[in-house]
Amino acid sequence: MRRLALRSAQVLVDFLVLSLALVIAFAARFDGRLDDEMLKRLVFALPYVVGFQYLVLLGFGCRGSRGRTSACVRFASLPWRSV
Repeated sequence: MRRLALRSAQVLVDFLVLSLALVIAFAARFDGRLDDEMLKRLVFALPYVVGFQYLVLLGFGCRGSRGRTSACVRFASLPWRSV
């Protein structure tokens, strides 16, 4: 039961982070001034875009049952270079 609750919380956090990233991208694209039309488009597109992004994460194995998220974070993060 605890494992199911933990997995559900992880999925919820994933969806929240993906949703927040899309909202921030929309706000940045329109300089923080979303008119009613763009807000309607955002609300309409949000479930489709976030669902597609999550399916891509699943497809690449970033959200498997074996917990390989660290490998995906390593490949998706910015490279660190010492100067």
